Amino acid sequence: WALESGRVEDAARIADGLWWFWGLRAHWGRGLERLRALDPHLERLPLELRVRILTGSCYLEMESGDWKRSLEAGDRALPLARALGDPKRLVKALIYWANSHAHLASEFDGAHAAYDEGLAIAERIGDGWGMGWLLLNKGWVRRFEGLPEEGLEHLSRSLEHFGRQGSPTGIAWATTGIGLTH
Repeated sequence: WALESGRVEDAARIADGLWWFWGLRAHWGRGLERLRALDPHLERLPLELRVRILTGSCYLEMESGDWKRSLEAGDRALPLARALGDPKRLVKALIYWANSHAHLASEFDGAHAAYDEGLAIAERIGDGWGMGWLLLNKGWVRRFEGLPEEGLEHLSRSLEHFGRQGSPTGIAWATTGIGLTH
């Protein structure tokens, strides 16, 4: 309704508030339908909201299996996040950019550079959420690369971060990664 009524920014804010939920609940089609409908209107949105929508698109496209669109959204989001100057937004953009490039394009060196950049920023600003997810994803990627010991180190550290935050989703993902690695 918001988009059809010309309230593009309202539609974008609603979609931004829901993309994580859509991803966690596997409502990828519903989420992507709404995020893709926003794409022609992105230039009309404030920079921060563009970064949020593109970051969400990168994540949902990856989860749905559309590798090309995930990589494109991540490649669009990251330079905008850098231009925004908000370290928390940059951390999130780095996470999803790295995930898509590692898992979908096997660009492991670039992904690890992005994870490491994000870790340095998250540590500097005290972003426990970012630290947990960066370590988790770095651990999963190291496991995929055939480096289980290094993967376990990162996954164990992510589990500690998620435990301190009381994040059941993070704890589940870290524990799963540790179990699969063993």
